[in-house]
Formats: sequence, C-alpha cells, structure tokens
Amino acid sequence: MKKLKKLCALILAVLMTALMILPASAAESETILYEYDAAAAEDVWGHYTGNWTYDENGISVTNDGNDVWFYTYMGVEEGWTDYVIEVDLINVAEGGVIFRCTEPGAGIDAFGGYIIAYDSAYAYVGMDDNDAWKTLPEDGPQAPAASALGYAPAMHWKIVVEGNTFTLYVDNSPIPFVQVQDSTYTEGGIGLRCKVFEGDDSGYFANLKVYELTEEPDATEPEETEPEQTEPAPTKPDSDTKPNAGNDWIWIAAAVAVAAAAVAAVTVMKKKKN
Repeated sequence: MKKLKKLCALILAVLMTALMILPASAAESETILYEYDAAAAEDVWGHYTGNWTYDENGISVTNDGNDVWFYTYMGVEEGWTDYVIEVDLINVAEGGVIFRCTEPGAGIDAFGGYIIAYDSAYAYVGMDDNDAWKTLPEDGPQAPAASALGYAPAMHWKIVVEGNTFTLYVDNSPIPFVQVQDSTYTEGGIGLRCKVFEGDDSGYFANLKVYELTEEPDATEPEETEPEQTEPAPTKPDSDTKPNAGNDWIWIAAAVAVAAAAVAAVTVMKKKKN
C-alpha cells in the first residue's frame, strides 16, 4: 500500500511539473511575420519594373527591357521594426535582400530602406539615399563593411535587423559576416533586388521567412550582468508568442484525472485489504 501511494504521488508530481514547463517552452517559439506562399504571393508582393515570378521554386525576375536592376517588396505598411529574415539564394549571381522598406517608388534605387547584397565577390550593405544609392557605412564602391563572398550555387542567409544594427549571417554560421549601423530608417517591410541583363537568369530566392526578433543575448557580445548576480536573469518571453497558452486547461484536466485515478486505486486496494 505504501509503495502504491508513493507511485501515485510521483506520477502526480511529474504531471504538475509538465504543466508548468511545457507552456513556457511553447512560448519560446517564433512569431512569424511573413512566410512565403507561392499561391498568395501575387497579392502580397509589388514591383514597378521587371518580370517577376512567384512560384513553388521561389521568387525570380527576368529583364523587361527597362533597366538591369529590379526590386520587389511587401509589408511596407506593417510597421515592422526589429526582425529576422531568413532566405535561400539559389543561383543568384548579383542581388540581395531589402529591409525596412518604407517608401518604394519607380527607380532602381527608390526602395526607401536598406539592402544587404552581394555581387559574386563581396557582400555589402547599402541604402536608398533620396532615391539614390549609398553604400554603408561610407559612400563608395568599396565600403569598409564589404566582405569577400564568392559565388555559390546555394547559400542560406540570415539577416538580423535590430535597432540601428544590421547583421548578415551566412550558411548558419554563428559569426557575423557583415555588420553595419545606421539610423535613417526605423521600420518597414522587406524586399528582394536583382541585377539581370536580357537573357540572363536571376536565380531564385527560396524559403523566405520573416519573424520577430527574440530577446536573446548577442552571441558576439556577452551579456553584462550586475556584480552580485551569479547567473543571468531569465529572458521574459513576449506574451504574444504563446501559441499554446489556450491549451493550459488540457494539462490541468490531465493532472486532475490522474490524481483522481490514483485516489480511486488507493481506495480499491484498501477495500480489498479489508
């Protein structure tokens, strides 16, 4: 009888612990702002020039005779500030990802925001400076932020947009590839930009996803703590990122059911003993 009571108590304790832990784990999941959907892309993305294609392979463009630089954009009016962009570049020889796009207009550099791009030799950061190109952090063809990045048939990019700091990570490396600071644009949507001559293939931007920036310490800069602290304070998850918060009653019901079953088992054993 004592062993049975201990077993019931142990089961109940495990379930109560799960009740406290599992919802918190779910709260750490990403809050998706946008995820590419070929079926709905035509209604979401806009452009001024270029023949853009949005299909199951991703997003691509062909030259329409107007110029050689083309861009497409979305989410301009969403008010996004700090976020992460992840995308695969498939056979892209020259192009990049636009972010904090606020005032897109007709013109090759009139996207109203920033861009991290590459030309099969260097990765670099630029911005729309009154509908004209400006390389960051200094205006010029070879800015200090440019880093050697040769052509690859497939690359995975992760761009972290946080405050006035913009960071590119390549192929899941934890080490920043390019990082620049600027405060001209504080919010805005995203876009894609390519240089494509007539008859050329732009390649594809595939598996595009945008999600809110979580409150995680920068891997390159250790978080500072007060002298008296022995361990970092836990990060408080955003309340909007609790997709399973409404399922708490399931765990409560499960715990109550198991507790009731344990009590019933003890009662039956007592009766049999008597």
